[in-house]
Amino acid sequence: MAQPRNMAARGVFDETLFWPHALETTSSPPEWVDLKIYYVQLERHTPSGWWYFMPKGKPKFGTPPRDPAEDPNDLPLPFTDDPTGGADPFDKRVEDAWDCKKDYAMPEEDFVTRNVPYEDNMQPLLEGWAKALLCMPSLRQATLGFSVEIFDSRSADENDLCLDDWEVIYKAPDNLGLSRWDSNLEPEERRNRRLTFHNTYGWRPNKDIMDMLQRVREDNYPGTKSVVLDVDSWGDILR
Repeated sequence: MAQPRNMAARGVFDETLFWPHALETTSSPPEWVDLKIYYVQLERHTPSGWWYFMPKGKPKFGTPPRDPAEDPNDLPLPFTDDPTGGADPFDKRVEDAWDCKKDYAMPEEDFVTRNVPYEDNMQPLLEGWAKALLCMPSLRQATLGFSVEIFDSRSADENDLCLDDWEVIYKAPDNLGLSRWDSNLEPEERRNRRLTFHNTYGWRPNKDIMDMLQRVREDNYPGTKSVVLDVDSWGDILR
């Protein structure tokens, strides 16, 4: 059976979307030989109800920062395949209510905006994604993203937020897509493999995961290196 060359997925996922669970036994690791473009946008919670993002502990961000692994009151409502039996994970209004409890009649300190990665859930997700990318010998571009309330990098008001993409993006050399910042790349950045962190504001996977991401397609492009870029909410490359 022919494998797809382009694949896009949007929904409620965890790391097993990309890589089998450690307890699962497989005869050989997965491989996506022909896949060139891979795009995944996730909701801000896992299928089991844990958050990928948490508040940062300031007004309009929740006070104090809470650990969803320890505070059961900080979890979303239980998920179900039956929308009438509980919260429907595919109902955007319900999802937005979980992520940002904005009600202008509420005290400011009760507003909750989740845009800080929760490491216990985000790191395994990136690890599974990195392992999968290493098994895609034809890969040209891969994106893992969320829709998150992002600080306006040109504003002096830290409460100036807008819903934007929080993304980690791999691109092969000279692969110039529709990204706003592609036209501002330096020649050296264009001719190398690029790992772009868009709106992550300095967040990175741990060292082992970064090492895997920076090895993606290195055998296919001898003489190239992995260039890491930070891009803000306006599409400006932070150099």
